[in-house]
Amino acid sequence: MIDVGAILLGGVAGAVMKGQMRVEDQRRLQRFIGLATYAVSAILLWRGFRETSGFVGLVKAVFIVFVSLIAGNALGGAIGIQKIFTRLGQHAQQRMNKAQAAGKKDLNDGFITCAILFCVSPMALFGALQEGMTGDAEVLAVKAAVDGLSMMSFIRIFGWGSILAVIPVAAYQGTLTLAALWGANRIEPELVAAFTATNGMLVMCLPLIILQTGRKFPINDWLPALAIAPLITWLW
Repeated sequence: MIDVGAILLGGVAGAVMKGQMRVEDQRRLQRFIGLATYAVSAILLWRGFRETSGFVGLVKAVFIVFVSLIAGNALGGAIGIQKIFTRLGQHAQQRMNKAQAAGKKDLNDGFITCAILFCVSPMALFGALQEGMTGDAEVLAVKAAVDGLSMMSFIRIFGWGSILAVIPVAAYQGTLTLAALWGANRIEPELVAAFTATNGMLVMCLPLIILQTGRKFPINDWLPALAIAPLITWLW
């Protein structure tokens, strides 16, 4: 799995590097990853809409995607998905702040903190499901770049225990991928295309988080749209 490999590589690189990456270089990498994410979004949208039949079919597909996003956001907000993910992220942040203040490398803190941060990332869900549905791993490749860079910092804060986070990451994303693969083999290609197009729209929002210009953007509340889009396509 590409993400697991990136986390391991980032951990080793962070441990052997003598100095930290300059802030200017970090920002350049963030901008590059943000642009790459937009490119991945465009690819997913093209793949999702290319199977439509004519102009009318394209308009219908676009309409389904936007209705699904609106309905998904309403449902996700009612359930409180973003609040759950936010609480998990805050718990991980508190552990990290505590470890930095104490200056003590704790295996348990490193494992739990990194596992939470890597698994609650929206790209973990988007990427794993997309790979299972279509075999496309572009979203996970972007996540791998982000996680690898993050691990370079985490390894200095928590020590080698943070690398153990690859175990729950592999289990979580692997389970999602296998479940999506199982489902993709049992549904029509039109439903997979609706999922892909909707995922493309969600991925388009990720640079707001990667570039730290939209930290409060509740992207996790939109997750139900990934299920609603194929459902509307099937009913219509």
